[in-house]
Amino acid sequence: MVLNKSRLVWQCRRGTLELDLVLQKGLPYLHDLFDRNPQLVHDFLSLPDPQLNAWLVMKQPVEGRFSEVVFALTVNQVDSD
Repeated sequence: MVLNKSRLVWQCRRGTLELDLVLQKGLPYLHDLFDRNPQLVHDFLSLPDPQLNAWLVMKQPVEGRFSEVVFALTVNQVDSD
């Protein structure tokens, strides 16, 4: 797949409302991260919904290379409410 910043909005559309909300709210962060590390963003958004959900609700420990992404997305949810 071609890494394309303009597709981030569509890649953040998921199968559950909860993931949609978290990822849509985190889009500014994901855009910034994409500028620094497009492959990491692509790999993160390519993960299955159950894995993303487990990390974002802290049911499972986060795989090392995705810890910055998950931390930023979860902190964004707390700080912006």
